[in-house]
Amino acid sequence: LERDGEQLEYKSGEEITADGTYTLTVENRDGYKKEYTFVIDTVAPEVTLGGARNHGAVTGEVKVSFTDENATAELFRNGISLGTYESGTVVSESGAYKIVVTDLANNKTEVEFTIDKFVDYTVNVNEKGIAGSVTVTANEDVTARLIKDGETVEYTVGESITEAGEYALTLTDGVGNTAEISFTVIKPLVKAFSYNFDEMPNFERVMIDGEEKRLNYGTLELFKDGVYEVGVVVGGETYTFTVTVDGQARAELGSSAIYNYLCGMRE
Repeated sequence: LERDGEQLEYKSGEEITADGTYTLTVENRDGYKKEYTFVIDTVAPEVTLGGARNHGAVTGEVKVSFTDENATAELFRNGISLGTYESGTVVSESGAYKIVVTDLANNKTEVEFTIDKFVDYTVNVNEKGIAGSVTVTANEDVTARLIKDGETVEYTVGESITEAGEYALTLTDGVGNTAEISFTVIKPLVKAFSYNFDEMPNFERVMIDGEEKRLNYGTLELFKDGVYEVGVVVGGETYTFTVTVDGQARAELGSSAIYNYLCGMRE
């Protein structure tokens, strides 16, 4: 018996367990000789992870390298196999990854990493949009900074923003990705409503009670008293809110106040 070129003593029936390349030569008394060659390999493939640490999260590209020419690798993203992975191939798309490298002896090495290039959140208003209330939710741990009318205010992700004003919200996740969105929360009850959509990205049209409303040079104007269901169509998505125009009630209140004032003077 030879292991890696070194001759060893071997007795029939002995178990061979040490790693190495073996040649076993068997010869009988008649001169008949036969050789058996085999490899014992219990060492998992050596893998180098570039651009990330094992089980780490990064915002950039990652590649995995292995030197065993006979090894094969399989790539998984978000738990789904994407097929064979070639050593040194760059992975750049966001997702949770696992790469399993297997050698001829079926030894395996697994590496896992996450590529995170954006803040995973949802909000019920579009960029520079308008709403009656706004709620932000996140599918990862984030910190939030909310500015209302130029001043920083306290905000916890998941809470509804209902106070009328101009807002700017910045979300930051654990790997440093940021998302910024600005929006306007309107007063639900107004004497008249006017809003210009010229600076709203991907704006398409405005619907009032389900019917398209013609704008005045990009401005929606609602002066007649009533309750309006407003739908703003942006990039194929419709964002809705309700606004009540009640100029008449305020006018009556004003007349009553004047009447009471005059009565007071007369007394």
